[in-house]
Amino acid sequence: MLVNGQTRGFRHEHIPQTEWMVQQLGQQHGFNVEIWDPNLGQGPGQQAPPGTSLTESPLLDLNKLMEYDTLVFASTVGINAAGLNATELANLQAYIRAGGRIVAVHGA
Repeated sequence: MLVNGQTRGFRHEHIPQTEWMVQQLGQQHGFNVEIWDPNLGQGPGQQAPPGTSLTESPLLDLNKLMEYDTLVFASTVGINAAGLNATELANLQAYIRAGGRIVAVHGA
């Protein structure tokens, strides 16, 4: 599972807690969770520890994106067709067309 907490607009305080909660669920129920959130350490809310986020967007690589059973967008305000570059948008569309699952949390 991939949790995307990247924002390009208002940053909700709960994003780091949502990322942590999904990681805890993964540990409790036996699934892997990765975080993509280059905004960690910015904006309000409790901050996740350094090194929590992947270092580059998995949306840039379709093969990497296809490794995830589910994508969770956690209040990714400002991330929409205009917020994704052409490669990211095409890869997200291909992921969905191939049966990939998405969970959208408030403001996603």
